[in-house]
Amino acid sequence: MRNIGDGGSSDVMAPNVVTPLQGIREHFANCEIVYNSQATLESQVQQAKQSDLAIVVVGYTREEEGEFIGDSPDTVSMAALIPRQDDPELAREYKNYMIENHHYAPDELRIKSRNGTFSIGGDRESLRLLDADVQLIHAVAKVQPRVIVVIVAGSAVVMSEWINEVPTVLMGWYSGSNGGRALANILSGAANPSGHLPFVIPNDESHLPFFDRDAKSITYDYWHGQWKLDRDGNKPMFPFGFGCSYTNFTFSNPEIEVSETVKFRCAVRNVGSRDGATVVQIYTGRNDSAIERPKRRLIAFKRVEVRAGETVQIECTALFQNFATRDIENHSWFVEQGLWNCEIGQFSGDPESLPVALTINQRIELYRS
Repeated sequence: MRNIGDGGSSDVMAPNVVTPLQGIREHFANCEIVYNSQATLESQVQQAKQSDLAIVVVGYTREEEGEFIGDSPDTVSMAALIPRQDDPELAREYKNYMIENHHYAPDELRIKSRNGTFSIGGDRESLRLLDADVQLIHAVAKVQPRVIVVIVAGSAVVMSEWINEVPTVLMGWYSGSNGGRALANILSGAANPSGHLPFVIPNDESHLPFFDRDAKSITYDYWHGQWKLDRDGNKPMFPFGFGCSYTNFTFSNPEIEVSETVKFRCAVRNVGSRDGATVVQIYTGRNDSAIERPKRRLIAFKRVEVRAGETVQIECTALFQNFATRDIENHSWFVEQGLWNCEIGQFSGDPESLPVALTINQRIELYRS
């Protein structure tokens, strides 16, 4: 479908869209690619069984997560907040363009089977995949050991009910008009993946704060995401900052320099046989803090590309603002005095991270807010 955006502000029609299927067929032109949009679950399983590899693309569309205002008395008034057009001629031109270029989606291509936890638009009610997606993954994994699951989503997806059945999972995101080619490049090895999660993926929804998509008001406390999992002692499925590559990296020789900023240095070595990139991440925390704070907090990061077998020296700079806590009585920000535990790693809680100690001899006053 040409509309790869939402139904609201990103409702646009791209002139050309390369779907995952098109990208894979284009890149693997010498392979037989089997796909049937009308296939039943049974026939899909049979196709997977007869193939050398199964690629299962699952996830969401704007019907599961997207912009939503609604028509209830509580939300209809929000329509008045949408800016009106101020150029009638331009508005008519746009309307005619949409009529001439609107992409019609046949009914058979529209998603019909969705469980009761999903409705059209708005926030997702569930962090799990649609029932039909989970059923497909289970069924294919039973007959085909070489399965790649590609997830199309904009945020965390809980995978605990199926992830142990498949060897490979790729977060495809909403990848835009050339997403199909990007996917094929990753799957073929033409490109080496280097993305890192901007959130934590838990093993269970209960490890995150309570969420009600229909709530009119709600109050949350300080703890959320990776911070909440760390505090509660819940191990994540994939921690904040996690990412994979077709090569491996090691860090060594950590250094720290304190002046107007805090500079962290280390050596990054690519110990694999492929050129690649990783994200060096700096976390900090305190064991004996008088202030309620997370176990570790990201304060700096840097993406670095390293050729196979080579070592590069990197430097990450953190501002003291990134260590700061707000003084609610004085309406100011300060850095707490004492020993700070810093870690240089590739994700939050990385067991191979390099420890670096930072001592703040006296409280640092920053600025008022």
